[in-house]
Amino acid sequence: MHTMVEVHTDAAATFGGISVFTLLLRKGEDLTNVINFDKLDKLSHCLILVGSGSLVVYGKMVGRDQIMAVKFTPPSIISAIEDTSLLVVKSKHLAEQEFNDIWIFDLSKPVYYNKYKAAISRIELSDKGGSLLAEWSSYIVDLPFMPKITLHFHANLRNILYFTGSASEIQGYVVVENNNRIHAWPVRGGDWAVIEKNVIHNVCTAKGHSMRFFVFNDETSDYETPETSDYHNLHSIDFEEILTMPGTLGKSPVFIRATMII
Repeated sequence: MHTMVEVHTDAAATFGGISVFTLLLRKGEDLTNVINFDKLDKLSHCLILVGSGSLVVYGKMVGRDQIMAVKFTPPSIISAIEDTSLLVVKSKHLAEQEFNDIWIFDLSKPVYYNKYKAAISRIELSDKGGSLLAEWSSYIVDLPFMPKITLHFHANLRNILYFTGSASEIQGYVVVENNNRIHAWPVRGGDWAVIEKNVIHNVCTAKGHSMRFFVFNDETSDYETPETSDYHNLHSIDFEEILTMPGTLGKSPVFIRATMII
């Protein structure tokens, strides 16, 4: 077995029933003029995660680190107040749900977990009690700088990670082990990664930084119960080690995908 890591600047992918892509809206641009709806099966509903900047959506201002469900009613409903990076998630299941023009999700209070060495807030992906992404679950993770990084794997979950913050500097690293060798890929705000099940990995911040990122899991997970969560810690490495490891930093936004090959 070995781990294959791909780095793309195409920044779009499809997983089962959902499509995910990133984009950068320049100040004054409108989202409905940028998205090619024909390539997205003309689905009228989506989730939008704001990585940096801010938007006006149906007259409401939505800023960094917020996530919302939006029903598109062109023309001109979502415009950038400033340069803004976004992750957009579309699915057939989401398109079948009933909700108003915009639904901004609440976050639970962040709780620090020693197992993860991070604070986690659950995002309730529901409207009137119904899930908008079927069995998917989502969190915001606040990660402090740590001198040691504990590698882990998920036996059943696929992780989709979206990194917030400035696109002009490295925020942290996606760290992957392959055949007892460690590789680290630097990430900036607006970059995203997909970690398939059984890949030995972790995310760490750049030295002197803290980092916030969104996590989507492709089935219901319960990180708030660390004793039984599908998050299996292994061994630790020193942060200083990763600075000398090979990595690839493409033109932002970058899409990193790690897959276990049998």
